[in-house]
Amino acid sequence: MPSRRAARGPAPILAGSTAYGREVASRVAATLGAGLTGDATDVEVVDGRLVAWKPAFGGQLVAAVTATSPVQMVTMRSGVVPPSLSRRQVAALSTLTVQPRSRLWVHRRQQEDALESLSQADAVIGVGQGVTPEDLHELDELCDVLAAPIGCTRKVTDSGWMPHARQIGVTGRAISPGLYVAIGTSGKFNHMVGVRAAGTVLAINPDREALVWQYADAGVVAPFQECVPLLVKELREALS
Repeated sequence: MPSRRAARGPAPILAGSTAYGREVASRVAATLGAGLTGDATDVEVVDGRLVAWKPAFGGQLVAAVTATSPVQMVTMRSGVVPPSLSRRQVAALSTLTVQPRSRLWVHRRQQEDALESLSQADAVIGVGQGVTPEDLHELDELCDVLAAPIGCTRKVTDSGWMPHARQIGVTGRAISPGLYVAIGTSGKFNHMVGVRAAGTVLAINPDREALVWQYADAGVVAPFQECVPLLVKELREALS
């Protein structure tokens, strides 16, 4: 006989907050009459009910949202949950050779930015307005030694210094690298919520009162122009 849980169906359903995930989740929620919370940054179970944490008021606060329906549904933002271990490959791969019908000719391939470079990196360097475009080259060696791409805050993209694909935070993307190096960022919540799943947050900022220290696991109070060369030297020696 089926169990009581199987008879009444699943209590919570989680889906990715992608374009496809949001469309499927909304259709399933409408069919089941389930409450759906979108773009959550975290979830927890309180008194047997699923609580979804969702940024509100432009990221100034995080609201706890619950559903009263028997089935509770949540879409989770990409990058807020650390990736699980890879599953063992069980599918057989096959190769099929086809002949093109010559109806389409590709003259050139060009990609303006690597959209998945931030989400797939083990280390990411995040910059704020404290790092101007003219000074960005001073981070090249740090990027090289850490094999880290560069992300940024919303103010950086609003200023046109970097493409939106590099933006981290409430209106950008969430990432979960092992190391996040915040350089010249004030540390406002609407940016730092995008790296809450990072393993370690290292902050470099000359302002002792910056909000970023509330989120940093380690930090250096100094201009990055003075700190980064010393950090690169120590990293190279440690890695060698």
